[in-house]
Amino acid sequence: MLKIKNLLSILLIITSITSTNVFANTNSKLTENEVIEQIKNNTATVSYSARPLNSFTQDEINQRPELKYIFDKLNEHEPYTINKEDVSGKLYTTTIITEGGQKVIYASYPKITFSVVDVGTAGSSDIYSTFEVIETVNVDGNLDSGWSNAIRYRNITGAMGCGYNTAFTDDVSLSGNTSGLWGTNIKGIIEFVIDKIGFSTVNEILGVLENITYSGGSESNRNINDKNVRAVGAEIDDKELFSNEHDLTIQSSISTIDSSKEINKSTKAAAEWEYDVYYFLGSLSPKYSDETICCDVDYLVNVK
Repeated sequence: MLKIKNLLSILLIITSITSTNVFANTNSKLTENEVIEQIKNNTATVSYSARPLNSFTQDEINQRPELKYIFDKLNEHEPYTINKEDVSGKLYTTTIITEGGQKVIYASYPKITFSVVDVGTAGSSDIYSTFEVIETVNVDGNLDSGWSNAIRYRNITGAMGCGYNTAFTDDVSLSGNTSGLWGTNIKGIIEFVIDKIGFSTVNEILGVLENITYSGGSESNRNINDKNVRAVGAEIDDKELFSNEHDLTIQSSISTIDSSKEINKSTKAAAEWEYDVYYFLGSLSPKYSDETICCDVDYLVNVK
């Protein structure tokens, strides 16, 4: 009887070890290359989504780590700056279910910042707009995988227009961090819109920004030599943004044109960014084309 009990104990131990090894093998660490290979071989299930920020419920955000990460980043306190607006576009995701049943969710969010300083009777004031990426990758519930995000922003243009009795008067410059390039290496085709009358409404400004034609050579900055430049824009060279470290900024200065006009006049400025969304490195066609984010701010001109 004792021998039978000992034999049963040994069998239970062997069964336990075997089960543990099988469980470990089925939950081996997933790699980026494995996911890409399964997508190429059509053995993984891939789905895409592009949703406005306000379409997510609080329950969804609480239940999905990648959403909570992005919303927490957006809700982080930033120092107050006069005449500044932060605008966000759609939240883009792609979800991969591997042949082994593991789930990978890539999530990315383009955030636009637009800032204009009140313009005095003399001198000039800063105006700038920034396109930045907030992103994360959820690998089976783990946000610290170190994976690169599959969602890529390309073919980016950024433009700004000023309002009543205001004109751009300083160099237009480009800066930022993109895939493989940092700081002053950012270049693009920079264009100006000259108008003697100027613009009074946001719709007028956006109508002009949407119709800027880009041609010519690329540069990091361009001088303004006309007193009636009311809008500026840049078509960024073939750069790719996909990381939290990636951003682009277009910057210049604006001045009051005629100091004899109404003082402390409130007016509008507007910015617009356009881009295409690609999925995975090396993809040849965008999943979403001509995506646009617009924003506007109030500022004072001819301030005394």
